[in-house]
Amino acid sequence: MAGMRGWLRWGFWLAFNHVDAWGVALNAALIAALLHPPLTWEAVGAALVISFAYLFGFAVNDYHDVRVDRDDPHKAARNPFVRRPISPRWALVGFVLGVAVLVLGLLPHGWRGVGIVALGVWALWAYSSPPLRLKARPGIDLAMHVAFVETFPYAAMLFLRAYDVTWPDVLLLVLFGLGSLASQLEQQARDYAFDKLHERNFTVRFGLRLNHAMMRLVAGAAVVMALTGVFTGGLPLMIVPYGLLILPLMLHRIVRRKTQGRTAAMSYVTLAAVTGYTVLLGMSASWLF
Repeated sequence: MAGMRGWLRWGFWLAFNHVDAWGVALNAALIAALLHPPLTWEAVGAALVISFAYLFGFAVNDYHDVRVDRDDPHKAARNPFVRRPISPRWALVGFVLGVAVLVLGLLPHGWRGVGIVALGVWALWAYSSPPLRLKARPGIDLAMHVAFVETFPYAAMLFLRAYDVTWPDVLLLVLFGLGSLASQLEQQARDYAFDKLHERNFTVRFGLRLNHAMMRLVAGAAVVMALTGVFTGGLPLMIVPYGLLILPLMLHRIVRRKTQGRTAAMSYVTLAAVTGYTVLLGMSASWLF
């Protein structure tokens, strides 16, 4: 019984270790659905499967980061597989089960669902796992984040539900891409001292000065684009509260010191507020359109 409780605690920890990642994915997918009414239970189900894919993907990433993370106390404390190692055999079993859940979850969407699963599984494997391990290839690491971390959930929902792509969709996809790029630059700057001894990435290769300049430029461009979209009518008014909730994070990226990351409290409070607003929209979507 004690062993079972230990595994349950470990599973709970694994699920919430990257709540900021799968939480953002869930919100992005639901925003896509909300902008293409009516919001249906099928769309909500697809958004939940997409968010599970991010939980699964970051678990794969943690598993393959054990060799590096165990040498840093902070990273080791955040990696469930450092604290409770899993054998390669059981890791393979978990990987197969995770892929099976994704296939079953998106199978109602036919070939579109199978295609999204295939692309997503390739991305999570190629990014984290040898021999490709794209996260350790400078430049490609940032491109993968732009394409798959915050942008992909929105694009996947558009594709799965066969929504007509509108100008607001295009603007939001660009904004999600900029946000994803800024977030990855911020993380690389935060971990620079450790990564330069153990890992290769864009910031290790090109330095903190370029990282900091790029982050400020990207965050500033996102703020300007969002404001322009709102004032020109390119973005609907329902998006404005999202912008206001995320604005402190973007401004922090502009004024922060080179290696200063955002606090966990800032991340979690922002995510909770954004999720609460998404739930509110989902419960009362009829008055928006």
